[in-house]
Amino acid sequence: MIKSIISYFKGILGYSILILNTIIGFILLLPIAYLKKLTSNNNIKKYCLMYLHKVGKTWIQINYLTIRISNKLNWRITGLEQLLNLPKDKWYLLIANHQSWADVFILQFIFRNHLPFQKYFIKEQLRQFPLMGFIWEAIDCPFLKRLDNKNLSANPVLQGADLLEIKEKSKKFKLLPSTIVSFLEGTRFTTQKHQQQQSEYKFLLKPKAGGIACVLQELHKEIKGIVDVSLFYPNKNVTLWDLYTGRMNNIAIKINFITIPKWLSEKHLDNLEYELYKDEFQIWLKKIWLEKDQFMQDQNILS
Repeated sequence: MIKSIISYFKGILGYSILILNTIIGFILLLPIAYLKKLTSNNNIKKYCLMYLHKVGKTWIQINYLTIRISNKLNWRITGLEQLLNLPKDKWYLLIANHQSWADVFILQFIFRNHLPFQKYFIKEQLRQFPLMGFIWEAIDCPFLKRLDNKNLSANPVLQGADLLEIKEKSKKFKLLPSTIVSFLEGTRFTTQKHQQQQSEYKFLLKPKAGGIACVLQELHKEIKGIVDVSLFYPNKNVTLWDLYTGRMNNIAIKINFITIPKWLSEKHLDNLEYELYKDEFQIWLKKIWLEKDQFMQDQNILS
């Protein structure tokens, strides 16, 4: 009983600090964000973005310390040593499975000192999210409208429009080195979604290749490597609340740094469209996902 009460107050305190941290960050970002938005000078935009990244990194560090101080974290991370000597002035693509809303925080905490500032593709619906919608836009996280099967059936001409939008909006990342994060499953894993997809993987949904193919096609000169992350939570259906209350203090994480394959680099040099090498790309991605699924199975047995 006492343990539950302490856990509850940890959650309340953690959420309160998170909200306060976000409000302060918003105030610090506001004037520079508007300057960046109003100016057409790319050099000014770049310096503004450097400032915004620093504020963002401070926001992440405070969130991490809040959880680190209040909870004993037992995160079993393997493969992090591969990133120790990576240059911070380059671009990277980070791919991961998607288990929880807390995934973003976990990735931010793990790589805060090892990779450039992380940026995500955000669902258009989240643009209206209080404060954070403005912040995501300020740091050049692209907002995307996802087309469902119903819309595509009614408007076949829209087929592939989302991929073209990803490619176009990827240009925003060129202004300053960053880590572009993509949850390739496109949505959080649930048993229902897994059954609906009839996924061939035991612990994962099917990865969607088109999005990262477009990112790589647009940024093949900038991106210096791919960071593949597998996230496994022994407790199922975890939330951000579980992270702050300590229920989510046992996590298994596997990191694999992937040099962009020569065949993929050659495709870029030839300036080929994704459709011309889609099968080869999907076979390559399937191999990564099979290894990730095996890691999840092994961890499930250990837990």
